Amino acid sequence: YLIRGQYADTGDVNGDFLEAIATATGGKYYVSPSSDDLNEIYTAISKVAAKGSISGSIFTDANGNGTVDNQEALLPGWTVQLSRDSSAGQAFITDQSGKFAITGLCDGSYTLKQQVQSGWKQTLPTNNQSYTIAINKGTVVTDKVFGNRKVTRCSDGIDNDTNGFIDD
Repeated sequence: YLIRGQYADTGDVNGDFLEAIATATGGKYYVSPSSDDLNEIYTAISKVAAKGSISGSIFTDANGNGTVDNQEALLPGWTVQLSRDSSAGQAFITDQSGKFAITGLCDGSYTLKQQVQSGWKQTLPTNNQSYTIAINKGTVVTDKVFGNRKVTRCSDGIDNDTNGFIDD
């Protein structure tokens, strides 16, 4: 990315040449008539460059210890929710191998949580917590894992498994 500032009008810079370099290398050429325009230009560049990503998996925590152990399967078709600041967020589904990948993220603070399915209890992170993730200059986060344990339903009319449903 090439940015030409207000000094360029003094004749010291060949704007056509700089634009040709940017175009030939797959970049973009920006002209900033004043320093006030630079913030807008840098914001535009940050939306194209330095995209971050978050990936991880959701697994069956058969023994409920909050750790992926041998023989514990990943869960395909589960939903994770990514939100930024106060936005509603976007849903992503784990693939056939139980993994998810979210790419193209701009700088900012994100919250990642899963939607626990009925009959399951989240074991990682504990207490149905979410992850707070900071993306800065193309941060790549690869270790966000959610654990879930299948729970047995009781027949006492109380929400024993804290999944939001009264047990029959």
